Amino acid sequence: MNKKAVYSFLIISLAVCSGLIIFLCYYIIGIIELSSVSNVIEKRFVTIAAAIQKNEQETENYVLQFSEDNIAKAKSFSFMLNHSTEELLDAESLEEIRVALKADELIVTDENARVIAGTSAYIGQNFSNNDVYRQFLPILEDRSAAFTVNSEKDGVIYQYAGAARSDSTGIVVVKLSAKRLEQAVRLSDISTVTADFPILKKGKTAIIDISSWTFVSHTDEKYISAPVQIDVSRFSELDSEKIYDFKIKFDNIKYYVFYKEYNGRIISAFVPVSEVFSHRNYMVTGLLIGAVILTITAVLSVRSKLIWIEEAKAGEKNESSD
Repeated sequence: MNKKAVYSFLIISLAVCSGLIIFLCYYIIGIIELSSVSNVIEKRFVTIAAAIQKNEQETENYVLQFSEDNIAKAKSFSFMLNHSTEELLDAESLEEIRVALKADELIVTDENARVIAGTSAYIGQNFSNNDVYRQFLPILEDRSAAFTVNSEKDGVIYQYAGAARSDSTGIVVVKLSAKRLEQAVRLSDISTVTADFPILKKGKTAIIDISSWTFVSHTDEKYISAPVQIDVSRFSELDSEKIYDFKIKFDNIKYYVFYKEYNGRIISAFVPVSEVFSHRNYMVTGLLIGAVILTITAVLSVRSKLIWIEEAKAGEKNESSD
């Protein structure tokens, strides 16, 4: 066997063995790392879902308490009328009550739902002619009814609390600027939920609204309220119990997208592929470098051995000639 054949056999053998080992490491470590990242994301999704649920529950309680407080104000105003109607219906007394109740307006109607007193410019008008006040007309039939109605005007939320008059048939309404309600609405804004939940080093989490396909929350604030820049058909499988994944290229970076459905939304995580398989890539690179070094070392060792053999043969031949 000549030198070229020996070198070719050696290099091919080492390349095949190294390639097989590198492929097995690439495949097995890749599966392990993907599974490990999936487990981390599954736990993170549980935490985010719990944060959303807590946020919504706190907001619901806050809004309910605000509504109950305002109904109590409307009933208090009604009881005041029962004690001294004539005195309390004058403008000065009503203004004092309005200030005491921290209300924007007070309204009193007669049995026909016509406004007969109050601090509102609506005096003399009938509830049936106003979209907001019309909703309080059932109180004329059910004197035990008391509830609130929310309305927004010029970007400001107002809450109207209505109850039956205690002194006679009619309705009392207390109108309040719902600053506390606006705070509650802001609390229900889940845009900040994922801010504290990045994934690994460069990964991001986000919440997607399925109806509009926009980001309602994102670790990177610039994407909040922005349309999802992904083909929505990729989210074809929606399950609240299972996490799905797919790969995309975004901003010239390849990402793994993990997602699951939660209460009409999608909780998602975007992790660079390079970070998902960071350990695998380091391992494969190390093995590749090791394989090259091993091949060079083996070739040099064989070359040295062949040279030694040739020199030995040459020495024996010279001795036999002498």
